[in-house]
Amino acid sequence: MEKIRAFIAIKLPQEIKAVLANLQTALGAGKDNTVKWVNPDSIHLTLKFLGNIDAAAVPQITDAMTGSTQNFGPLRLKVTETGAFPGTGSPRVVWVGLTGDVTKLSMIHKSLEGTLAAIGFAPEKRSFSPHLTLGRVRDRAKKDERSALARQLSTVKLKIRPEFFARSINLMRSELTQKGAVYTELAAVML
Repeated sequence: MEKIRAFIAIKLPQEIKAVLANLQTALGAGKDNTVKWVNPDSIHLTLKFLGNIDAAAVPQITDAMTGSTQNFGPLRLKVTETGAFPGTGSPRVVWVGLTGDVTKLSMIHKSLEGTLAAIGFAPEKRSFSPHLTLGRVRDRAKKDERSALARQLSTVKLKIRPEFFARSINLMRSELTQKGAVYTELAAVML
């Protein structure tokens, strides 16, 4: 049985990816090696990481996605402030937050967790925090490098806060390569 690494996400329009690329540059992308920046074309809003699944499970997962999104409609989302997990004091993941229809987005996420649990996918233990990952701080980053990044996160602001409409959720395949992850859409479910 073929195994594939998969996740469920909302894909971003190209104009949002361009804004995020500019934000990464403002935060120091290309200037040092403290952060492994995500390729802007690969940035997405993850709803559920599934891990390694049987390829034959794709139709069942797609059905669960369909059942989770009925009666919601498109989501209006807006890119907001930058931040870091677990916090800016010791950043490990650099992200940008979202506002707009996040309550509806959280309801879709909760519904998705329930329908996927019914077919064998354990619910996430952490609470859902809608964000777009811009980069991950390298393990070898020194304390002063992390502090410099935290200062940048507090000073770099978006001049405009672009919004977009999420009109579908997508089942994505993730293939890890030496040049980074390559994503392929397996299924799309309209909102």
